[in-house]
Amino acid sequence: MSRPVTRMAPICLALWLAMAAGALAMDGVHVNVAELGNGIYSVRGSFTVQAPAPTVWRVLTDYDQLGSFVPSVKSSIVKKPAPNTIVVAQESTTQFLAISKTMRVLLQLQEEPHERIDFADIGLQDFEHFAGSWMLQPADDGIRVDYMANAKPRIYLPFWGGSIMHDMVKGQLTHLKKEMLRRPTASADHSKSDRRAS
Repeated sequence: MSRPVTRMAPICLALWLAMAAGALAMDGVHVNVAELGNGIYSVRGSFTVQAPAPTVWRVLTDYDQLGSFVPSVKSSIVKKPAPNTIVVAQESTTQFLAISKTMRVLLQLQEEPHERIDFADIGLQDFEHFAGSWMLQPADDGIRVDYMANAKPRIYLPFWGGSIMHDMVKGQLTHLKKEMLRRPTASADHSKSDRRAS
């Protein structure tokens, strides 16, 4: 009686993988995670969004309100606002199978308005190293957003670490894209840029 179940397992797995690949293609958010050794992960993500460049930038830099449209971000607080350089304390959670993990960072961000954001964790509470960048560039069908980071969590998960990083970044990029599409172009939102102008 066990053989039919055993034969069905690869079929079910293949169907699940096909559905997952289809979902990835439909939302247009691509994420790749590679383990570099010694517990370090290289994370690359990208998507293209049909939204004006100023709207894309406002969403990426809406640090104080990030948790209102990215569910995995439980808190995001600007600690030291300054022209083009800013420090933000963030706490995020991710769930993979039965594993739930909270990540806390104190990010120092260097902005090149409407083009690039470089970041590094200067708190080093849950990471030994975490640094990377966001980059924006025009594309034929909108604005392309690229995310790159190298991360070394303090807790090393040899089997599930890459999957946890992948799911966390994929979820964040997906919700950022949704907010960029949702947010009115001329809306007087509560972004960092608007706060600084007031």
